[in-house]
Amino acid sequence: MHPTTEPRKTSPRHQTVYGILGSFTPPDWAATGTPNCHGVDPELFFPPRGRVDPDDRREAMATCRHCELLDQCREWAIEQGPTLFGIWGGTTQEQRFAIRRRFNIQRRLNTD
Repeated sequence: MHPTTEPRKTSPRHQTVYGILGSFTPPDWAATGTPNCHGVDPELFFPPRGRVDPDDRREAMATCRHCELLDQCREWAIEQGPTLFGIWGGTTQEQRFAIRRRFNIQRRLNTD
């Protein structure tokens, strides 16, 4: 996303993030700030399965990059496990899986 470009806003036809998440309930970060993704089209972060647009992914990552809640969001997403879909804390589902795997390997090495 170009710095002067406004992020896509949610239109009435789009689901809310909470509708997309199903059983996952993100923390209420309202006390600590407003995430950069607030009011942005959820399909940017949660594309329909099999329809990932690289430009949309870059735009979503750019939206996260300077968010004051980036670390909290990423940590929460990693803790949810490998089934959490979409971009959270500037990471994709695949990236979070790799982070968890590295953490688990390191933890096992430290306990041996």
